[in-house]
Order: sequence, then structure tokens, then C-alpha cells
Amino acid sequence: MQDKASWQQKVDDSVMVGPRLHGWGTFPLNGPNGMHPDSPLFHGTKDYEDVRQLVDHYANMPDEHQPTFLKTYNWIPPESYKALARYAKERGFKLSGHMPRTMTLADVIDAGQNSIAHARLFIFDCSSQQAELRSGQHWDTPLVDLYPMLIQAFEEDTCVSRYEQMAEKQVFLNPTLMTRRNDYYGVAGKFSDMLGTDYGHYLLAMEWEEDIAQHGTNISQEGIAAFRDFYHLSAATVAQASKHGVVLLAGTDSWSEYNVPGFSLHEELQAMSAAGIDNFTVLQAATINGAKYFGIDDRIGSITVGKVADLIMLDSNPILDISNTLDINTVFQGKVIYKAEHIEGLKCNPPRKK
Repeated sequence: MQDKASWQQKVDDSVMVGPRLHGWGTFPLNGPNGMHPDSPLFHGTKDYEDVRQLVDHYANMPDEHQPTFLKTYNWIPPESYKALARYAKERGFKLSGHMPRTMTLADVIDAGQNSIAHARLFIFDCSSQQAELRSGQHWDTPLVDLYPMLIQAFEEDTCVSRYEQMAEKQVFLNPTLMTRRNDYYGVAGKFSDMLGTDYGHYLLAMEWEEDIAQHGTNISQEGIAAFRDFYHLSAATVAQASKHGVVLLAGTDSWSEYNVPGFSLHEELQAMSAAGIDNFTVLQAATINGAKYFGIDDRIGSITVGKVADLIMLDSNPILDISNTLDINTVFQGKVIYKAEHIEGLKCNPPRKK
């Protein structure tokens, strides 16, 4: 977090080229068995005392180093999660991230989580097998077998009340459609269809290949279709959530399988549009909605007199075709201006092999 604050200052001072960071989260809070090995023991959140120490640890950091949100993950124990939600609110922190796998969407919303990541959450929560999933069953089933089961068990009518509850409580949804699409593209061998992978370091490319290999080798056409259909169903639930008033955020899970920062954001917008979300709503997910999430929409997120002049000028209209977000003429980052040819010159091709 100190590094992020330092990088941000260098960007603001035009010493470093990069995005403005308006907020950041903690390491994932994933329970005692899912800790980062370098984390202090209280990061395991096994009980209330761990929760209290963790929240106090971040609250006592200097303001410029404090995280904006505490990132929840899959296996944080339910009682620890509820205690975290209560104490984080007392200390002024948002909760964002995964919906813990042993909890329902209603549980997470009632606890006060501000945003939830990954579109698959609806497929799990609107399932006729939800109770089995929440009790820990099926999680060790290979995805090639799990996905057909989940698709078969999905109940769209059940999801309507979930969408409405999220909208009513103003809980943001960060679909990260690229995670599911890239799983599908990876097992299908559609690597040339993914943007920006030439700019990923060769070590990352090796890691991506290993991650995809975990789904199985020599997957049948039927198995590939299961990955495709799960991705498409995930995207369809996002479109339905949006129609019911859920506010979307544009995120990609950068550096997960074949997700290259910058490139993958444009692909995420294209996936939202392809799912049936109108392009104006898609653009809001990438602009004003993020500003609203961070509570700084009075300063950024729209073109308004008095706001920060961080703008992108395009040569083609993204309302007509969302892929036109790639047709960049100029980027204005406050007083710093980057023309298209300058941006192209900033790109580099690191070696892809030793």
C-alpha cells in the first residue's frame, strides 16, 4: 500500500506514466486456510479478536496508505465475516470482493457489503442446489463437470428478487466477465481472440497456461461448450441485473488468465455490450459508477465544470459501437496530454521466453 501511494504521487507529478489510483483494497481475507504466507496471523480472521486486530491495523495506517476497502474472499468463516462487516463499518471501511461461498447473497447484502465481484454469484445463489453448495458440496468438482450441473440447476425466476434486493440496497456489481470468457477461450484454444496478451511478461504467460491446464487437458467439444455456456449465462444474468437497476462497475480481475490491464478493460466493456446492456450504461460502468463507489463523483467520473480534467477523446462514437473505445485520439490526464502515437510508443514487448 505504501508502494501504491508512492506510485500515485509519481503519476500525479508526471514522473511516472500510469493511471490515477483513487482507491485500493487489502489482500483477500480468505479465512485461516487461505492466507497469504507473508500475512500476519490476524489476516486469517478465524475469530473476532483476529477481525478486530485486522481492522485496527489498517485503520491505524497513515491516511495516504489506508486501503479504501477490505477485500472479502471465498472461505472467510461466516461468523468472522459478520463481525468484520460490523467492525469495518465502525472504523469507516467498505467491504468489497467475493461473496463467501458458505453465505447467501441475502446474507452478504444484509451485512452491508458495498460491492460484489464476479457474475457467477447469481448462478450459485439462484440454484436449486444452493443449499448443497453453501454446505460445501460440489466445490471440488472439476469445472468441466460442475458447469453443466450449475446451468441445469439455475432458476431465473429466483434471481429476480436477488436483482431487486441488490438494486434496493445500492450494492454495486463488478461482473469481471473476462474471467469466465478467458476460461472458455483458454480451453478452446482461442488465444488470438484475446487482446494484449503479447504485452504480458513470459512468466505470466507460463502461469496463465498452468491455470488453464488445471481445467483439464484434451477437453472434449462438449466440455468446451460447457465453459462457453457458463460464460454466456453469467453474462445474461448481468444484463438482467442491470435491467432491474443494479449498478455495474467495469473490472476485469487483471492478471488472472489472459487479463492484461488496459486491454482487458476494453474487452470487458465489449462483453457487457454483447450481453445486451446498452452502450451508455456500459460507459457509465467505466466512468461515473466507479466514482460513485469511491464517493468522489463530485470530483471525477463525468465531464463537468470544476471536475478533474481526466478525459479520453475518441475518433469514433462508442454509443454506436462500444469497441470504438479503442479508437483513441488523445488522453488528457489533468495537464498532461498523450496523443495516440505517444500512447503507442509507450507500449513494449517484453520477452516471451527465457
